[in-house]
Amino acid sequence: MTGLSLKNKINQIVSYCGAYDGHSSLYDERIENKSFNIKLPEEYRILQNLEKVNIILLTGEAGDGKSRILRNLKNEFEENGFAIIDDFSALHEDEKAEVIDTISKCLEDRSNSKVVIAANIGIFTKVLLSKEPSMLDEFTSNSKVLVINFEKRNLASSNMIENEALFSKIVKKFLEYNEEIPCDFDCIYYNNCPFKKNIDALRNDIVVENLRVLCDTLFLIGEHLTFRELLSLVSFMITSGYDCERLNNSMMQDITSLYYFNSIFEESQDILIQKFTKLDPVKKCSANDYQIFVKHGEDISNYKKAKRQIYFENKSECKYSELPMDYIDDFKRMLDKLHKPPYFSDVKEIRNVEEETYLENKTEKDLKKGFIKLISPQETNLEIVFYDTPPKIGEKIKTKFSINMNELNLIWNRADFDFDEIGKELNPFIDNNYFCLSCIYTDNDRNLKHISLNITYQLFRYIFMARDDVYFLTSNNVIEEFGLSDFFRAVLKAKPEFYDKMIVIFQDNKGEFCDFELSFYKKNELLFFNSSQSKVLIKKV
Repeated sequence: MTGLSLKNKINQIVSYCGAYDGHSSLYDERIENKSFNIKLPEEYRILQNLEKVNIILLTGEAGDGKSRILRNLKNEFEENGFAIIDDFSALHEDEKAEVIDTISKCLEDRSNSKVVIAANIGIFTKVLLSKEPSMLDEFTSNSKVLVINFEKRNLASSNMIENEALFSKIVKKFLEYNEEIPCDFDCIYYNNCPFKKNIDALRNDIVVENLRVLCDTLFLIGEHLTFRELLSLVSFMITSGYDCERLNNSMMQDITSLYYFNSIFEESQDILIQKFTKLDPVKKCSANDYQIFVKHGEDISNYKKAKRQIYFENKSECKYSELPMDYIDDFKRMLDKLHKPPYFSDVKEIRNVEEETYLENKTEKDLKKGFIKLISPQETNLEIVFYDTPPKIGEKIKTKFSINMNELNLIWNRADFDFDEIGKELNPFIDNNYFCLSCIYTDNDRNLKHISLNITYQLFRYIFMARDDVYFLTSNNVIEEFGLSDFFRAVLKAKPEFYDKMIVIFQDNKGEFCDFELSFYKKNELLFFNSSQSKVLIKKV
């Protein structure tokens, strides 16, 4: 068996740890670590398209793996005639303009030049808009362009790549060492090394899977974990920023604080670790908390360590629910459902033909109920009510709009659901930390159109809280923050027949009010093959 000894492995991986004193000075050594090199999914995607495209744009944060890909595929890029720009942001303004000009010529079929660019998406977009503002739409839709956006990548995805979980592959490869080479006999922790205990634990399938759930939850709530941050996280779980020399010099009596399951949840100045402290399983109440507390001598410190260890080392079907994020398991189940054909779910009931009954999936039913109550907390039926005063009507006139949720063609759907090709197989390896609520309709030419609202974890949580009759002091702020009213205004602007009711209240010259009620709708079930209906009613009330 080849590889580094345990001591040398510890000294290697600790350089990835932000809490390590020599972290900054060992940056170049870390980035050139040739003993650890995992081929990422993006590399396979690039290789599959290398002969089809002229422009490859790699975007993302520092540490996402852009430089790694440029280094790993350098020969392939050169063999296929690609010029390599490893840092677009560092170019002078005239050099940036030259790159944009090259791209413009490629898109207009005036050049066959090939270029691969690593860039911050914000900087690249800003330059593109300043030089060629009309090019942005063409750039993102042209078949000659391949955009790899690392900010949308989830390294902790449960999708399988090459029959091996990517997350597990990264962690286990990173921690490989030669167990046959003996460590230093004069080390005071020779028979009780916390580093060895941690490495061996993090090579256990159950522990790695539960760490994956932890990182996946971070992605689902809107955080981004870069490739470098994942390695830094694992390094911190192994070493807590200590190398072998520092640990020996510390003469630490209680080394349990260095155990992997404890270190990442304690308060820290490290920005990366701060992301995980809010996911501490100790913060989630469970039925057996008191038994754990008593079993460990009613000592709060030992109780915390025990509960964290239980999270990592016990296998269960609902690991997401063991974390202190309300409704994260429901959110995850919804995403998983929408990542399978047909990639959408009806907001209304689903017919069970065999039993001749109407069934509703519990999560979708709760979503519908919560959504209606969040928009219209005073309503007891399926009406969604909101107020608006269109400028054309005048300041003195108030308008109250209502929509019957069951009369709209609404679906919950995967974020990249293809409305132009319903039934098309979608990429199974694309992960999103949100899904959509979409209103579908046809335009005057009978083309299928849609208006979509992103359902992020934060909005999902508000919806589920409203479902449980939680009173919102900030409900109006929530509605405006997530654009719920804007969504329905866009729907009604596109298809006015979706109004169920509009009440117009206006004041005449005598100061008296005269109320009118207008109701009309048109039902056209595009995806569910029901018959069309229409109704118009105008009356004075």
